[in-house]
Amino acid sequence: MAVNGRPHDPSTPEPAGPQATAEEQQRAADLVRLGAEQMRATPAPGWFDVAARVTQAVRSATRRGVEIDAAWQVVDPFEPSSSPTATPTAVPAEPSGDRLRISDLVLVDALRRALAAVPRCQPSAVDLLLDEDTAADGTRVVRCSGAHVSLVAAFDVDLHAVAGQARSITLETLTDLLGPPPDGLSRDAVVDVEIVDVTREDPRT
Repeated sequence: MAVNGRPHDPSTPEPAGPQATAEEQQRAADLVRLGAEQMRATPAPGWFDVAARVTQAVRSATRRGVEIDAAWQVVDPFEPSSSPTATPTAVPAEPSGDRLRISDLVLVDALRRALAAVPRCQPSAVDLLLDEDTAADGTRVVRCSGAHVSLVAAFDVDLHAVAGQARSITLETLTDLLGPPPDGLSRDAVVDVEIVDVTREDPRT
């Protein structure tokens, strides 16, 4: 093709356009870095709630729940008590041939719902500590010995206080759903709460 009446030589480089100065390049790099920092510092509203729901849905869809053995309990109304208004003590019972089991998916969902009571915090993960054994009759036995809770908190909360509250709620929920720990052991030593992130706003919103 002719350019200005003369054939165009493809090997001839095109004339260069105006080049940005070093100061302009630095200013552009600063603007990009500032924009990235602002985007990272401003979480999307409801992100942690959406992420938790999506993660739980994926986990539920890709595997079956693990059946966790729970302790049978009955209330003995004739147990002596120093106070006539005291709540009867729940004692373990062993119904012949019956077993009570709870899916780990149900247990984790119940823990997440219970942990919603912790102010300005959102659980990002709830992992159960499971112990597997074989009963005398050869059946598989799975017991929950504790849990690990990963918590996202707003920056203005007392982290020690909310972690302690989350731990108490976790212990109470496990006991309510599963009964006393197996073989009289305590779950206190194996239930822990980790603050994995801190946000400017309430992570639940």
